[in-house]
Amino acid sequence: MDCYFFVLSCSISDWIKAEYLFKKMKKIILTVVLIITAISLFAQISNEIKLDEAKYKCTYLLTYQPDSTDIELIKQEEMILFIGDKISEFISSGLYKQDSLKSVFIKNMNNPEYKNPDSLSAKKMFGMDLPHTHFNEHIFKNYPKGKITVTEDILLDNFKYVDSVGLFNWVIKNNTKKIGNYICREADCYFAGRNYTAWFTDEIPLSEGPYKFSGLPGLIIVLYDENNQYKYELLSMKKLSELVNIEISDDKYINTNKHEFFRLKEEFNKNAFDRMEDAGIFFGNPVTNKEKQKIIIKMNNNSVEL
Repeated sequence: MDCYFFVLSCSISDWIKAEYLFKKMKKIILTVVLIITAISLFAQISNEIKLDEAKYKCTYLLTYQPDSTDIELIKQEEMILFIGDKISEFISSGLYKQDSLKSVFIKNMNNPEYKNPDSLSAKKMFGMDLPHTHFNEHIFKNYPKGKITVTEDILLDNFKYVDSVGLFNWVIKNNTKKIGNYICREADCYFAGRNYTAWFTDEIPLSEGPYKFSGLPGLIIVLYDENNQYKYELLSMKKLSELVNIEISDDKYINTNKHEFFRLKEEFNKNAFDRMEDAGIFFGNPVTNKEKQKIIIKMNNNSVEL
């Protein structure tokens, strides 16, 4: 179901950035989301596998440039890193809220108050506060041991691929500076087509960081590529008073590799409306939709991994 939030939150919000279009389609979107969410989640409810318990929660602000040709188009989104004893999970704040909403929806599927879209409870759950995100992946580091597992939904298909933890050949520099309350050290690396600089602190001895990044002798506080098109900044870190489960729906995914996954994702983005129509989901005029899709692709040509 995450894929529907991706298409709706990313594509519709980018359609000529027209707020009136979002409002006009919101009722239709809400109906589709409610129906598909209920069907999808009902099938998945028993498949959650607990991997670890998160003891720490780090919130990062991601500032990024989705269009490599437009330096004026800058977007921001909050991301969350949950750190357990053995495994960590990196997820967008919007997707985490979506997952939380789904859990509430599942628990109340048989409640008449939630089945009525005009009820106060339904409006409160699925109304104006419906969270959006442009990042729909769950990234599990050190699962399985020494690997990174990434899961993401593309429309009706749910994919999983495994990457290596040892992706980063860090070069630690002698430079230091204070960022917030922490004395940080500089480190550089090359990853997925970009040169990155990280500022990490020995004061938090957790070999963790945003996205897939890890392997330094301390938590990454700030991370950015040389063109400043992707920048992660730590907003807060706290030790959780109540442990949060790190879970994965392991048996519902189509196993693939990273190269094939990104190929399929690019193919879907180029033909999103055709794929949605094949799945029985229709929005507006098919002809104008294809023109809008060209705009969307143009505005989102700068993936974090090149």
